[in-house]
Amino acid sequence: MKQQPSRGMSFRGTTEKFGRNDNSNYLGFLELIAQFDPFLNNHLQKYGNPRRGNVSYLSSSICDEFIGVLSKHVRDFISSEAKSAKYLSISVDSTPDVSHLDQLTFILRYVICDGSPIERFITFISNTGHKAVDMETAVLKILDELQLNIQECRGQSYDNANNMSGQYSGLQALIKKMNPLALFVPCAPHSLNLVGTCAAECCNMATSFFMFLEEIYIFFSASAHRWQIMTEELNKIPNAFFPKKLSVTRWFARADSCKAIILGFSAFKESLAVIENDITQPNSTKVQAKGIKNRFEELEVGILLKLWDDILTEFNKVSKSLQATEIDVSLAVKLYDSLIRHVSQQRERFAYYEKCGNELTNCSTYKSDNKRKKK
Repeated sequence: MKQQPSRGMSFRGTTEKFGRNDNSNYLGFLELIAQFDPFLNNHLQKYGNPRRGNVSYLSSSICDEFIGVLSKHVRDFISSEAKSAKYLSISVDSTPDVSHLDQLTFILRYVICDGSPIERFITFISNTGHKAVDMETAVLKILDELQLNIQECRGQSYDNANNMSGQYSGLQALIKKMNPLALFVPCAPHSLNLVGTCAAECCNMATSFFMFLEEIYIFFSASAHRWQIMTEELNKIPNAFFPKKLSVTRWFARADSCKAIILGFSAFKESLAVIENDITQPNSTKVQAKGIKNRFEELEVGILLKLWDDILTEFNKVSKSLQATEIDVSLAVKLYDSLIRHVSQQRERFAYYEKCGNELTNCSTYKSDNKRKKK
């Protein structure tokens, strides 16, 4: 049977016929495996492409049944493992998918007999609503399906949204009414994310700096021609990579954005110069490129780039460590303390950052010093 090296289609295609290129990845995988498995190859030769009414165990409905059987087997194993651990904790979070459907994720966490912490994703729950009562009903339903008792829950962890962590009417409060021993611990990475966001937004210069990073990404990504120019310049620099879009909820995505601009600083500046002097570009594009390029020549931008790169790199490391399965409260406290010390130490290093900004931008004077004074 002819096997395509790459299909680029969904798990289930537009036809259920073997030997065709549009028969989905599921049947394509079976064709590939049959080349090395005589039993499956013989089965496909006999029962492949059957007419309606013939049993082949190769149809999409059977595929769904197989997936359901495997899913039930996995859930039963997790349930039995959690029962043997006796005590457990739960983690619930809401997130929209690509179809903008809001789904509730449900995760179990427990410690097995050898002392290893285990974290298991259970399911997505669709259309539960954002009220704490609705989410409480969904949580109890999942625990009931897994044959787990809410009275054996010893911990719960959610983000800092009011409907989740509210002291009186949040989900954690409703769970604690049924089981006072289910202690609530707010999500450590989300708490750190909020601290970083609020701290940065208190400073107008920091807000302006991150808006500048976003402006760079928007300018180049808005045109395939500009992106191509930028790509050609970045390819000349080892380890340089494309600019990143800033995330509102994932504040630590800004670490990658700062790192991209620092590593490819000269490439971005040269790309903007090429676009500025390109006679085929509209005047509005050339003016915008010139304005962004002028910001690359400001000492303040160089200082902020280096400062935020150092801070955000450490924030990112701590955030990823806090999301590890083996994390516990004592280790989280140590990570917080180390991050606080690192940020505090940067207060005494202004001369170092000023020197780095000077080397990066080739500018030794501040923008305010160059401003023409009124007579």
